[in-house]
Amino acid sequence: MKPCVRAALGVAAAAAMLGAAIIGCGGNHDHTSHDYTDLLLPGPIRLDPAHEFTSGPVVHDRSGKPGVSTTFTSWDRTLVAAIEVLPDAPAAADALNQAKADLAKTVTGASAEPVPVGSGGTVVSGTSPDSSKSVSLLLFTEGKTFTTYEITSDPGDPVSTDFLVPLGQKQDARINASNVS
Repeated sequence: MKPCVRAALGVAAAAAMLGAAIIGCGGNHDHTSHDYTDLLLPGPIRLDPAHEFTSGPVVHDRSGKPGVSTTFTSWDRTLVAAIEVLPDAPAAADALNQAKADLAKTVTGASAEPVPVGSGGTVVSGTSPDSSKSVSLLLFTEGKTFTTYEITSDPGDPVSTDFLVPLGQKQDARINASNVS
């Protein structure tokens, strides 16, 4: 093969590889290129003078789903905040509806009640299926995000809706202020 043909083939191959790399980095962004940490409320979060939740490490793409979560702890309670970022608002509503349908897997002895947080805001408080702890859940959507707050505490000591609703409203405002929703 002549040197000029070999050089032309090398240039063509390099151009094809560069084109593939540019397409791979182009408009089709997948969730792995996003950092949603700023969606989370910063710690500490105060329930009352005796319960200040400090935040733990941020987890990205929990269970392989785009989004962010963290665990806040106080001396006797744990709060897991999880925000899933879905393709669009209908997908977020579907995730909320599925979570509501699956509530019995997480909390027993209570029924869900609507609350004024985001879209479809729902609170439920009861006990874990094994009765080892109290569980309080707040679920809502905002645009294409689906948010879950789960607080566990000693049996018979659930967290009040009076805490969950303002906390959820702060979280909803933070999501709303982002360009994600």
